[in-house]
Amino acid sequence: MRITPNILINNLLNNLYKNTERMGKLQNQIASGKRLTKPSDDPGGVLRSLFLRTTLGELDQFEKNVDDSKSWLSVTQNALNELVSVFRQAKTIAIQGSNDPSSDVRSALSYQVGGLIETALNAGNTAYDGKYIFAGSKTQDLPFTSLVEGITYRGDRSKMTREVALSQTVITNLHGDEVFQPELYHQVVAGVRVSDITAPLNEVLPASAVGAGNFTINLAGVAPLVIGPIDPTVDSLTDLMNSINAAFAASNSPAEAEIVDNRLVITSTLQGTEGVMTITDGVAGGILTRLGIADNDGKILGENILPPAEKGVFDTLIDLRNALEGRALAENKLMGLSDGSQSVGLIPSDLITFTA
Repeated sequence: MRITPNILINNLLNNLYKNTERMGKLQNQIASGKRLTKPSDDPGGVLRSLFLRTTLGELDQFEKNVDDSKSWLSVTQNALNELVSVFRQAKTIAIQGSNDPSSDVRSALSYQVGGLIETALNAGNTAYDGKYIFAGSKTQDLPFTSLVEGITYRGDRSKMTREVALSQTVITNLHGDEVFQPELYHQVVAGVRVSDITAPLNEVLPASAVGAGNFTINLAGVAPLVIGPIDPTVDSLTDLMNSINAAFAASNSPAEAEIVDNRLVITSTLQGTEGVMTITDGVAGGILTRLGIADNDGKILGENILPPAEKGVFDTLIDLRNALEGRALAENKLMGLSDGSQSVGLIPSDLITFTA
């Protein structure tokens, strides 16, 4: 092939053009601080860049969610600490009132309790970033209002969640009912404590052995749940608990079973009369009878139904004030206040970590 001067000149011009284009691209990168200014620069690199940008955006949002959750929980902890302080002061006032029957002293103490009620009300209406922390999902509405008949909760029982990592959420709130109101859950506790929750029931339960059998749990709004067959020669208390919870989960029942102090405990998570459950043993002298839950006729034993808490935070303080004002209230109610984070048992045990 013959190489003419024109071919050499064209090759030189082409190389100069490419170098000039490359220099321009580098100058644009230097000026903009970006390696990719348009998709055609590097299609694969652009896709990677977009993915990384999206990931960084998600991580930034997760970080904001974590910071917001920490701030929300910090405000919640401060409000709970305020309640602990209220009950410690109420404890002191109750002791003073029970030791000094003087009307003048009790009148002054009653006035102090009125201030504690106001402090507790303000704690219940604590807000963070314009949202009421104890209102459930009704964060724009004042959760507690003072009426003639007492203090009323107007929030709901919703749980608020924040996404803190991919497909990972945390609950960040406590609603007013679980902090300030009495628990009304219906709970059944076995009268018999077993020595080994993993051993076959026939080995750890009293009375004569029986064969495999069923029992039925009835909950409001849920079709009767038949549990079993439970074979006491093989199944342990843990197996029994798992069978009950499996039935609850399959039917979306508002209840749960657990083992506490080697006893079977079944709890309805609905409150009040809606949460009442009935349990019937399938055979005479069956598993429930041997666990001390049912009588010989298979009906639930009344003494195994735990009563609800008597009073909520506000009712307890109002009762104390009324007692100091001379209204009818047994003196042992005055002395029932305990100092510490579980004041009168009204702050749920799972909140102790906040108030310790």
